[in-house]
Amino acid sequence: EAELHMTTITINVWDFASDGVTKVTKQRKLTVHKNIAETVQQIFKEIYEGEEQFPIKNIGGYSWRGDTSRSEHCCGLAIDINWEENYLIENGVIISGKCYQPGVNPYSIPTDGEVAKIMNKYGFSQGLWGNRCDYMHFSYFGT
Repeated sequence: EAELHMTTITINVWDFASDGVTKVTKQRKLTVHKNIAETVQQIFKEIYEGEEQFPIKNIGGYSWRGDTSRSEHCCGLAIDINWEENYLIENGVIISGKCYQPGVNPYSIPTDGEVAKIMNKYGFSQGLWGNRCDYMHFSYFGT
């Protein structure tokens, strides 16, 4: 039933060319709730046009995680960006992803950088919940 309320949008993003140095425009598809699709388009337009030219290697939105899940991914209201380089860590234990190295790894999202600021401007908050930090995760209701 949730899928009936989703739509897939195409966004322009920066990423690296095969040389690993030159930034190039690429397109990514992202499935979100149809009622926020226009807002999400605007968010990624601003990120793309930003001074940082933040590179996005992978991105995901809607993901059905079961009837008992409280994840906003089930509602198409959460977005994960560069999940390998923006890990989910809880009490010092990495749950998902491989690293989080803002300022070193170009795919890691600084909590005070353009991506976080633009997402927050439109009501999305990064998954920073005390001992549990999900640096890849931005959700509309903060869950």
